[in-house]
Formats: sequence, C-alpha cells, structure tokens
Amino acid sequence: MTQPAPAQSPIASQNFHNLLRYPGEGRALWFTLTLLALIVLFLSAFDFGLAAVFVLIGLWVVNRLVRISHRRQIGNAVRVSKTQLPELAQELAAAAERLRVPPLQAFVYQDYRINAYSFGWSPPQAVVLTSQLVKVMDADELRFVSGHEMGHIALGHTKLGTLVGGILGAPRIPILSDLILPIFMWWSRCAEYSADRAGVIACGKLDKSISALLKLMVGPDLAGQLRMDEILAQSKELAGKPEAMLGELGVSHPFLVHRVRALVNFWEDPKTQPLKSGDVPQ
Repeated sequence: MTQPAPAQSPIASQNFHNLLRYPGEGRALWFTLTLLALIVLFLSAFDFGLAAVFVLIGLWVVNRLVRISHRRQIGNAVRVSKTQLPELAQELAAAAERLRVPPLQAFVYQDYRINAYSFGWSPPQAVVLTSQLVKVMDADELRFVSGHEMGHIALGHTKLGTLVGGILGAPRIPILSDLILPIFMWWSRCAEYSADRAGVIACGKLDKSISALLKLMVGPDLAGQLRMDEILAQSKELAGKPEAMLGELGVSHPFLVHRVRALVNFWEDPKTQPLKSGDVPQ
C-alpha cells in the first residue's frame, strides 16, 4: 500500500526542482548550445545566413516528426487510470505528489525489455513504461522509475530532448556531427543523474532506488546477488580512467555503476535533507 505523500510546504516548485539538478548540468547545456550557435554562425558567414534558416526549418520539421512518432507509440499502449491498472496509477500519483509535478499521462505497452521513457513539449506530458518493467519492479521501485521520468519532465529535459533528438537525427555533417554528438551526450548524461535524484526523492528509499537500478543492470533474477560494496568499488575503479571516459563519450546514459555511486552520494549529502523531508527553504 502506498504511503501518503508528505504535505507540501508553501514553497515554489521551481526552487524544489532546481535543487534536484546534478551539478554541471546547466554548464553542459549552455556549452552545448553555445557551440551549436557558433557553428551555425560560422556556416552562415559563407552562405549569407542560409545555414541558420536551414537549421530552424529542420528543427521545426523534426519537432513535428518526433511528436508524430510519440503519438504512434502510445497508440499501441494503454493509458493508466484509476480504473485501468489502478495500483500502478496510485504509485504514479504518489511519485508525482512528492515531486510536485502537474498532472501527466502514463501508458504501458507490451515489451520484454525493462524500460521507461518520457516525452512531451507542453502539458500533459507522458511517462511510458514497458509491461516487463511493471512486472518485475515492486511498488517502491516503480516510484523510483516513474519519478526518474517525471524528473525529466519537471526539469525540462523532455522539451530539449525534442529539439536535441531532432538535431542528432538530422543528416550527419562530416567532422561537425562527430564534434557535436559527444557534447550533446555530455548534457544528456548530466540530465540522467538529475532524473535519478528525482527518482530517489519520489521513492523515498535509497535501497529500493538502487535495487531498481540493479534490475536494469543485470535483470531481476540476478539483482539480489549483487553486493553494494563491489558495485561502488567498480565505479571508483572506472572513475577518471581515460579509457572509461572515452567509453562514455558517445552514449546518452552514464555507466550504471556510476549512477549507483552518484545516487548514494546524493542521498548521504546533508544538503539533501530538505529535499527528503519536503522542507525546502525559499
């Protein structure tokens, strides 16, 4: 049974959400957008601004295509409601209340993979879960996963993702695309750390949040055999190693062992106590 979410203190939700952001996310975003703007300006200098016009038109077209793709995906899914998958609806409502996010839609679709994602430019945004994820996660773990996706929504990641996805999905430009992709991936990895923070606040339990990540790592059958000290040691072994850093360079998600370590550090940080209790100062 879901425990009632704590009463919200009369503070601005925006302030609450900003405290969830992973350090460096804003820096990664502005560096990425600045580099993109400089590239567009450089190309425009040789074609009298046609590059800027081309980019704007391309972003608009891809934005529409991304929205069409999302509608196609939820057309093969079922909407979660009080009368359809009611227990899941209850867990999602509890996570949303703890994270102070507006009403959103949730869907479940048949898939053997353990996965979840969120999308949407304007309300109501949506969280989408696979049937396998709902099957293998318990109530607390579902609150972490759904809270993670709600974090993407609350922090504006889904808005930027619509544009960034368009940019990354555009025709590749030799050399330039190879430069832009890793930089966008830097921001994406920071956004994942931020969303994990939202997930653990929505769940309210560090151990259950980590068990959800471990199920994503090795599956539900083996997750119970993993040792936390060895997971953290593995992360420390990879930290700062040039080969490991290069391995993460072109991917959108951090290594799962790093996500576990970052989650532990966030939860144990005394500065996060106001987030855990819901008593965030103005």
